[in-house]
Amino acid sequence: MHTLEIVIVYLQSTWVLRRVVVPEATPEGQFQRDPEELPIMMRYEVVENENEKDPGSVKIILLEDVEGVGNQFDVVEVNRDLARNNLILGRKAVYASPFDLKYYSQLREKMKDELEKKVRIPYDYILVARELVKIILPIHVSLVNPWTLDRSILHCSLAEKGIFVDEDAVFSPKKEYKGPDIGLEGQLVRFYLVVCKQYIVPMVGRISHITSDTSKQPAVVTDEELLANGLVKEEPLFYKSPVVDSTFDVNDLMERRSKGMI
Repeated sequence: MHTLEIVIVYLQSTWVLRRVVVPEATPEGQFQRDPEELPIMMRYEVVENENEKDPGSVKIILLEDVEGVGNQFDVVEVNRDLARNNLILGRKAVYASPFDLKYYSQLREKMKDELEKKVRIPYDYILVARELVKIILPIHVSLVNPWTLDRSILHCSLAEKGIFVDEDAVFSPKKEYKGPDIGLEGQLVRFYLVVCKQYIVPMVGRISHITSDTSKQPAVVTDEELLANGLVKEEPLFYKSPVVDSTFDVNDLMERRSKGMI
């Protein structure tokens, strides 16, 4: 049995209409004629539809953190349609009226300590991380020359993929991988890329010898494949201050986090 799910989104809109035929005024002392006698009297034409013109912007106060818009109690200027049809209707914001500006300013001051404890990740960091975690990085190594998988090899592999970062922002796997070793062909490895010394992004690389055809390798990795390679699914981690430098033990931190120790 199939279940059909229908999602209805209600949008507010304003239309300005006028009669096609304007009836004569009913003489004083007489009854108004029934509009159904002449259906043309019931016809209207559109004078203005707000959806056909630029809605402009409006100032609102956010009642919660909204990704890509702002944080709780921020006063922001957004597209009027977004405000009316999403944020206001969804009770995520209110219009920045003089009364509400004063009220939420006082409320923000009362909640100052609580708000400061919130971890708020810059939206740009989130967008970058979303793209990075989609990538299965081909890590090209030699079948002839000795190599040890380190940040230098990962840095070159990232550059080859079009991802240009400082080498100090790359953290190689805790486990040591050495070659030449054809047995490591296709091996998945976990490494980390740190954005602006604050946002630790877990990435997955696949060891690929320079003579192999990487175009035939899977573009995505399943949870089962991660487990088969001794890895687990991880989420990015944000630090409030930029302290994650090249000396930071990122592998230990992320390992403890994956085990629920922090």
